[in-house]
Amino acid sequence: MMKNEEESLRKLAEQYIAVKPQMKKTLDKKLKEIIDYQVNKTEIKLRENYQLYYFLEKYRGKLLVRGFLVAAMFDWRKKNPVKSTYIQEIYRAYEGLDSAVSRGIYVTTSTWSYGKTLHYYEVPDYTLFSQNYYATYYNGAWKKTKIEAYNEFSHKMYKTSDVFELKPELKYSQFDVEKDHPISFAAKYQKYPEIEMLRKLGMKKYESSTMVLKKLQSKDSKRFKKLLFNLSKTEHYKSEYKQLGPKDLIAYFNKYGIDAIAIDTYLTRKEIKERMLESIDCQYYNELKGVFKLEDVEPVIKIVLKSKADWGYYSDYLRMAKEVGHDIKDPYWKIPYDLKKFHDKVFAENKAIKAAKNKDNEVKMEMLLGDMLKFNTEIDGYQIFIPTDYATISKQCDVLYQCLLRCGYDKKVLKQDIILVFIRKEGVPIATAEVYYNKKVGQFYADEHDHNNCTPTKEVSDVFYKWLETFKPKKANLEKVNKQFITLMQSKQRGGMNAAV
Repeated sequence: MMKNEEESLRKLAEQYIAVKPQMKKTLDKKLKEIIDYQVNKTEIKLRENYQLYYFLEKYRGKLLVRGFLVAAMFDWRKKNPVKSTYIQEIYRAYEGLDSAVSRGIYVTTSTWSYGKTLHYYEVPDYTLFSQNYYATYYNGAWKKTKIEAYNEFSHKMYKTSDVFELKPELKYSQFDVEKDHPISFAAKYQKYPEIEMLRKLGMKKYESSTMVLKKLQSKDSKRFKKLLFNLSKTEHYKSEYKQLGPKDLIAYFNKYGIDAIAIDTYLTRKEIKERMLESIDCQYYNELKGVFKLEDVEPVIKIVLKSKADWGYYSDYLRMAKEVGHDIKDPYWKIPYDLKKFHDKVFAENKAIKAAKNKDNEVKMEMLLGDMLKFNTEIDGYQIFIPTDYATISKQCDVLYQCLLRCGYDKKVLKQDIILVFIRKEGVPIATAEVYYNKKVGQFYADEHDHNNCTPTKEVSDVFYKWLETFKPKKANLEKVNKQFITLMQSKQRGGMNAAV
């Protein structure tokens, strides 16, 4: 330990820091709870009960975590079994220091129960080995310890909101108040803010790897992040993918770039790892294997490589071919001689069919929503309206990065499950609200390019809810509208036929 660090830790241990009245009140209450539980509420009569409570405060402009041991000793032979009690500060961790200080505390691990128990003893230092336990006993002197040494045994007397109030820069960090130590986490997050992304993708295991964290800050960071994103979306991500360690992940990226890993359900873990090193790996493998048999893999790989396309391109082709009615199990469509030509063909077919269908849906949408269009208005410079055409919805999707069409919100509108409400300013999309017919608001988002920071501003929210007060949604008679729609379509078809004659 460096001399200056040693001195800082000594000062931290010896420094007088007042116990706040509310803190003392809480500790006294916890002591009473421990006694009451042991005496009146449990059949398990312990000789001693130790509980560690962590408090978080700001001290001289920095975070300070203080740990207080609350203890009660019992003698069950006596009428009044409470032998002795005490409350003592035994742990401190201060922002800016790489270590914490503690005293008189140790942890025993039981091999037969695989559990850990917190203990406190003021006895000379020694180490105990026995059949069931291993423990190191410390005397009452303050000693250097890891910041997170006793975190899992502590009861947190602070909430997530308290941490964010004292450390606002952690607000979007995915901090876990029960598992993370605020000081060590804040230090690491300051150095590697990419931890936030890893946690959001469900890849917390990688945040302990300096190799991965540094890769996320390298010149290849953009491509590497894309790889991680692709990985998080694979079908079997939560099971087989987790076998991929940090070194393997980096090696895979260096070799194959941003192509995601293909994982087949019937492969062993060893085979999964081997397959990662083969060129057939891709995020669409599980999707595609439902279309062709294993023996078809090689010819499919050849047509993809020949077209200089990627697996997404081929998967997209199959999806569109199926949507327009082609038999994708037929070798003619399954393994096309010219993938690009076939892709362009089914794309054009698909586009024409969707355009025609959308025109029909627009007619039906206006018939269903017609009575509510009178609520379209402008408030404080914001246009608030109910869309009825796909061009308008498509623009909202493109500008705000929303999935209204891709996720079928137009179909929900046509089934009268929801009403879409758009908010624009000077024609520019600002926000989209999902409103139910009982006037309850579902999703209400602004720009979703950053999905974790897409809440509408207070101004926009105030305008929307002001409009909502006057809005009176009413369902149309769906059966009646459907009959009218069919009659109208038949009339159009007859008109088209007559015109052709």
